[in-house]
Amino acid sequence: MKILFYKIIYNKFINPIIRYILDVYNQLPLQSKIHIGLNGLIPFKIDQNLLINLEMNESSPMCMVYWNNPAKFEFTPVFKELIKECDVFFDVAANIGFYSFLASKANPNTIIHSFEPSFGANYYLNRNKEHNKAKNVNVHNLALSDSNGQIMFHEEINPKYPYLKYFLSGISNTTNTNGMRESSTYNVETTTLDEFVNLNKITKLDRKRKHQESDTDTSTRTYKGELTVNNNKNKNNTKVISING
Repeated sequence: MKILFYKIIYNKFINPIIRYILDVYNQLPLQSKIHIGLNGLIPFKIDQNLLINLEMNESSPMCMVYWNNPAKFEFTPVFKELIKECDVFFDVAANIGFYSFLASKANPNTIIHSFEPSFGANYYLNRNKEHNKAKNVNVHNLALSDSNGQIMFHEEINPKYPYLKYFLSGISNTTNTNGMRESSTYNVETTTLDEFVNLNKITKLDRKRKHQESDTDTSTRTYKGELTVNNNKNKNNTKVISING
């Protein structure tokens, strides 16, 4: 009975209607707010000029980002400004692509590499590339590691939704299944960042260097929380912004 209930409220035709009703209800000056999972193509409004569309299903934690104001999610206010200065952006463990497509819309000239080895998330990441017409986003079904090859990957399956083919819990690792309710295990391809940079002929900057060349400009800014931004410009005038959250 419970599964039938989930199938009804998360139906691709019914769920948007419920979402619209709750959008109106949650704007009322009431203490209680009602949030449910979302299924389908969801608009994430960052500001008046910035909107991204993300397809997801009810297993995705990104549902709560929608309900709790995506414009304030994690480092979004800082990120949307910094990406305007960026030529290349690596989105590691991109999930369904919130930051990848935010980067694409905020700076269409940025070359974006989105890494996501998880079966479910990679499927929706590719779908969202189409929805956002993001030609500057390159999706890679790869895990960045300290070696090239393959590694065993454990992805959580949410038993609450046994009817789903793709799961988006965001809980996965390459070590064990500790903390997972149920899991799917499979091999994923791995590569090192050095190998990827060399193969794709991306200018690599060593942001740990203490002594910079005379024609290299480096600055570091720290923002509230744990966000440190290393802003580098190399001799080819390529700017790479690395964000450590």
